[in-house]
Parts: sequence; structure tokens; C-alpha cells
Amino acid sequence: MQSKIIAFFLMCCCVFLHPGSAFAKYGQTSPMLEVLKTAEVVRIGFYPINIYGVNYTNGTFQFDGFVWLVCKGYTDPTATLEFVNAVNKSDLTKTYLFDTPKIQPDGSKYQIMRIESHIF
Repeated sequence: MQSKIIAFFLMCCCVFLHPGSAFAKYGQTSPMLEVLKTAEVVRIGFYPINIYGVNYTNGTFQFDGFVWLVCKGYTDPTATLEFVNAVNKSDLTKTYLFDTPKIQPDGSKYQIMRIESHIF
């Protein structure tokens, strides 16, 4: 049982924390050599409420939790945030907690979304 818990934890880490997984081409990633001057820094975090329906055979699971984003600048990253590992895009539920991002004292924008999806 302990080995299944460890395997599940590692699978979650790979899905949520793998750098560049959404942009990998033919299984390879490469770091950016320099940051564009127009780039905006976005901090992102997630708080899983429930992970269930884990299928070790096909590497999928159901995710229910919160994703938060904080950024400075003109862009609202929640408008273009895409969950590329969603098994079926039509099953993805994205609910915003605020109608518009909240402006923080330092001028940054803060938004929270509740996400429910079948993920691989």
C-alpha cells in the first residue's frame, strides 16, 4: 500500500510540477536562454481538495481543487490559462471566485479558480 501512495505522489508531482511539460516537443524540453523584455512574471499555486478515481493503467485521475494566480502588469493570465492535461476539455470546470481579479496593495492582480477535471 505504501508503494502505491508513493507512486501516486510522484505521478501528481510529474503532472503539476514538470517544467515545460505543456510545451515539450517530441519528449524534449529546452530552457529559455534569455527572458523577453515583454515577459510578465506570474506566480501560480494550487490547493488540491480531492484527488480520486486514480487509474494506474492509463495514468489518469480526477482533480478537484483551487488554482491561484498573482501577476503584475496588464495581462490577466486566467483568461488564457489552459489545462493541457485535461482528458476531455468539455469536462473541465473552471469557476472564478472573483468576477475580476482583485488588485493587491502592491498593484498586482490576484485571482482564484476552482478546477474540476479528469486529468492525465
